[in-house]
Amino acid sequence: MLQYPQTRAHSVWYFFCSLYITQYIGIGFISVALIAILRQQGYSLSQLAMVQLMALPAALKFLWAPVIDSWGHTSRAHYKNWLLLAQASMVLTLFGAGFLQPAVHLHALLLVLFCFAILTATQDLALDALSCKVFTVNQRASVSLLQVGCGLIGNMIGGGLVLILYPDWGWKMCLMVMAVLTSLAWLQLVFFPEPSAAKIQTNTLYHSAKQWFAVWKGNRGWLILLLLYPFGFMPIFSILTPNLVDHGWALPDIGFAIKVFGSLVGIGAVVLAKFWFQRHSRVRNVQNASLLQAVCLVALIPPALGFTGRLWVYVGVFGYFISLPLLYASITAVMMDKASQTDAPATAYTIQNALPMLVAFIAAALSMSLAQHFGYAFVAILAVTCSATAAVLSRFVLSSLSSKPHES
Repeated sequence: MLQYPQTRAHSVWYFFCSLYITQYIGIGFISVALIAILRQQGYSLSQLAMVQLMALPAALKFLWAPVIDSWGHTSRAHYKNWLLLAQASMVLTLFGAGFLQPAVHLHALLLVLFCFAILTATQDLALDALSCKVFTVNQRASVSLLQVGCGLIGNMIGGGLVLILYPDWGWKMCLMVMAVLTSLAWLQLVFFPEPSAAKIQTNTLYHSAKQWFAVWKGNRGWLILLLLYPFGFMPIFSILTPNLVDHGWALPDIGFAIKVFGSLVGIGAVVLAKFWFQRHSRVRNVQNASLLQAVCLVALIPPALGFTGRLWVYVGVFGYFISLPLLYASITAVMMDKASQTDAPATAYTIQNALPMLVAFIAAALSMSLAQHFGYAFVAILAVTCSATAAVLSRFVLSSLSSKPHES
């Protein structure tokens, strides 16, 4: 770890942990809680597709990544300045959303959440760039696992806790709770000393933006694989929440199954991955995780066919969350390797992350429309087919990537 004495090493990990958690609280809320609430109020699948697109800024953040890399330098900080601004604005936005009831002010609420998504994406840009500079090559897989694990905790709060509390606490109180939790990380951020190694030489916007294309040089196979993955894991998970609502599941039960139980399984997968990643190279980790996910997503086909008893649903949720963290952590470690070799890490990392994310949100929206016309089972089988195709292709297209040493 750069520029930090051993006595501060643990506090740096805690710092990144708290920010990653708060970053995903709102994402978890939009992706599960809001959809479940609106579906219960009678909104159609086509209307829910519009909600999925409210998170589109997270997939388009590469457009302003060069701004994060090029602007915001002061004598004492760079990325921290962006984090302070984004985090404070996220708190205010959640607070304001609490006064907009979904059944009455849906369009205004979606506009506020769209602004929130932009702020969350900006925080993600600055935090990923900072991590590329702060952590060493042998720590990057661990950082990726930390991000996944903390993301699951944030999702558990935003997507699970909100649904569990919603019937008793109501909309406004739940949003206030999320705003308060998000503000706690901002207080920690104020006292975090950004190391000098985390600052980079000021680049022009043009210089930073060139990373949109430079990072793919000699890596076409990597690009194809990243664009294919979302067509597997995103549609089959997106249809699960409305499917359960249609079959009479209560909102607290949905929140617990998907965001509490699922997140706990995912956190367990992150712990196991720490040891698994030490045994293989970066490339082998991606290949193994691709195969594991293709197998595990099959468990979500029975619920899509109408088998929505608790056993079927919990087995499907287990399969999804035991495999996705391993896949995401393995591919983000490779992304971080490539980004750290540039002087515009926010842009280089984000373009690799944002393109598949853009495809994921489009796939999620399309899955709602396809389910409306062809049924949930059609979407699930199509998604598993795409995941299996990605697993096969990973054995061929990743040969061009350099194989990194084992994680220490």
